[in-house]
Amino acid sequence: MSSTNGLKRISATSISNTGLIRLGNNLNPGTSGQVIKSNGDINGASWEDETPHTNERLTMGTNISLQSGNTFYDGSVAETIDGATFTEGSGIEIDNNEISSLNNYFKDSSTGKIYKLLRPLDFNMDNDSGGYNRLVVADTGQEGAVQNFGTNATQIYSYFEIPNGYRFTGYYIHLTDSAGNAVGTTPSSTFFTQAGYKQVTSKLVRVGSGGTNGYNNFIDISSVMITNGHNSGWVKGNPMYQGVIMLYKLYWSSAEYIGGGYVEFSKI
Repeated sequence: MSSTNGLKRISATSISNTGLIRLGNNLNPGTSGQVIKSNGDINGASWEDETPHTNERLTMGTNISLQSGNTFYDGSVAETIDGATFTEGSGIEIDNNEISSLNNYFKDSSTGKIYKLLRPLDFNMDNDSGGYNRLVVADTGQEGAVQNFGTNATQIYSYFEIPNGYRFTGYYIHLTDSAGNAVGTTPSSTFFTQAGYKQVTSKLVRVGSGGTNGYNNFIDISSVMITNGHNSGWVKGNPMYQGVIMLYKLYWSSAEYIGGGYVEFSKI
């Protein structure tokens, strides 16, 4: 672009101007609201309309809120967005920002405790005296129960995983005779249930004394801290505990039917 007054270039650290600024060969003063736009190193600057900024609202979605209580943000005031609140759906447990699956569990909506169903075939005989005993499903009595045909058998076990963030706090075992009548409700020194826990590489640790807990009643062991050993600092090689329930009788016969039961877990 050629100069209109003979000047080729002005270099300055600052320019103070109280009048107009004119651009181009036609000394264009621009119109109100326009801004000076650079057109690169070769072409001269020009007056251009300013691109307006949008003023669209930012609306808060589900589980997102503003501390002011407003449902939208328009940039007019300072705001703080509160963190999202997640809702636990069926089979999902949210704990310390970790989401873990709790499939095959039931959750008490009033207490937050969860329960794992113990099926008849979740129990296994020990190998005492009569060799390797066996359990079968009976189709008499209350049906679906497990019936023992072992000889001189004394112990029946159920092993289960303790969910992360919970502790094993109670259990219930349903035991009947062939007609469906409850048996073993009152414990004795030869007929009782007992809880415990075990690592993969260690022996079973039993809780309480034998002969204390019976059948067909909920057994509360909340005074004992039985967890799975997991925490935020857990690394491979640290404890991984399994919950255990032992059913004891001296001796079991084909007259008892295990209908199943459930295990209670409470949040730590």
